[in-house]
Amino acid sequence: MTKFIDCKNLSEIVENKKAQGLKVGLAHGCFDFIHLGHIRHFKSAKSLCDFLIVSLTADEFISKGENRPFYKQDERVEFLENLEMIDVITINPDKTSIELLKMLKPNIYIKGQDYKDFSKDPTGMIELEAQAIKSVGGTIEFTDDEKMSSTKILKDFGLS
Repeated sequence: MTKFIDCKNLSEIVENKKAQGLKVGLAHGCFDFIHLGHIRHFKSAKSLCDFLIVSLTADEFISKGENRPFYKQDERVEFLENLEMIDVITINPDKTSIELLKMLKPNIYIKGQDYKDFSKDPTGMIELEAQAIKSVGGTIEFTDDEKMSSTKILKDFGLS
């Protein structure tokens, strides 16, 4: 059974889950080279909500360097479908998650600790994303798992 759902079809599912009294969380990122840090992040994210959606940055918007993403979006979806803590996977059709947050209206937007200090945000978007989740009545939460970096791992192995 696939966990992938096009984001255009997710709003109704989120509304239904919330109507059932469930807390819906959204974790967004590239997740282009899955490692232990991601697994820990997803576990922590799931502990914050009843229904966890993971949205992936589409291949066309990943600009982390040559040969990136390491795994294409279909491969990333397939990998994530095998993680039991994730309920639904979608691909974000925009460069940031701002419009996705406004469309889905999750209770919680979940990011890793490397985004907690807005001034050190590598994307420059976390403050706008925080405003977007607040505008739909949600909150932003940060997991505190040890930071690991796909970019660093790939560079250490000479793959990026």
